[in-house]
Amino acid sequence: MEIVEFAPQKTATRYLPWDSTLKIMPIGDLHIGADGFKADLLGRYIEQGLKDNCYFFGMGDFLDFTSSSNRERLINANLYDSARTVIDEAADRLVNTLAAILKPSAGRWLGMLEGNHMWCFDDGTTSDMALCRALKAPFLGSCGLVQCRFRDATSPRRTITCDVWGAHGYGGGATPAGILNKLHRAMESFEADVYLMGHLHRLVAEKVSRLYCSHSPNPKIIERPKVLCGTGSFMAGYQQGSKYAGRPHGSYVERKILPPSALGSPVIAVWPKRAKHEGLPVLEMTVTQ
Repeated sequence: MEIVEFAPQKTATRYLPWDSTLKIMPIGDLHIGADGFKADLLGRYIEQGLKDNCYFFGMGDFLDFTSSSNRERLINANLYDSARTVIDEAADRLVNTLAAILKPSAGRWLGMLEGNHMWCFDDGTTSDMALCRALKAPFLGSCGLVQCRFRDATSPRRTITCDVWGAHGYGGGATPAGILNKLHRAMESFEADVYLMGHLHRLVAEKVSRLYCSHSPNPKIIERPKVLCGTGSFMAGYQQGSKYAGRPHGSYVERKILPPSALGSPVIAVWPKRAKHEGLPVLEMTVTQ
């Protein structure tokens, strides 16, 4: 698990201004290379996210290139070096194509996770790591936590941190409740404010509350909300007229008769405020889908 301290652009310190709003747009499960990848839609989301001053969080499965089982089969095939080179070059072309679409967002990524769809190059790096380099994004590996700090310039000792936890995800789940159940289990193990998970292509969110007792001579109950979010996808599972080898042939979503998923990404907005009774800093959050 990787931990990253977020350093915002256009500030002299690692802190966000107290009166600002941190907007986070998770982007993942793109599956470039698949017939259903929606490059135009992804470009529109990135464009709108930049207009809204969002920062991005990469959720993995950027390429539709070798799942875990595919990589194992290729490794065990004892391919010639020349065959490995051809595969490396194909993966690199997909990374470069995707990096060109995402280029306007370079430098505005809180971090990027590793998905189960990616390619491992001969030097030990992966296609996910190559995309991170191209977009100046911290590589978070399988699971990551990013700390985003707010500070009041008029009272520098008044600070608060928003912890954003993310994992690519695992397993199946045909209903929106499936991914929320996984996130509730994650919330039992990891203390954070925002919980993000991809993999299931579900665009769904829930805002929950946790109650704390203040440590003061006159204790009060203080609410601190949390956001649980399935981060969506940019691959359409059902494509009219889709073909493989010249014949009608659907994606794995169509072949398994899985439910179609709403495409796109959510936006989580986070800002600090004072607790009603104590005047202590707490966070407020909203999420739009």
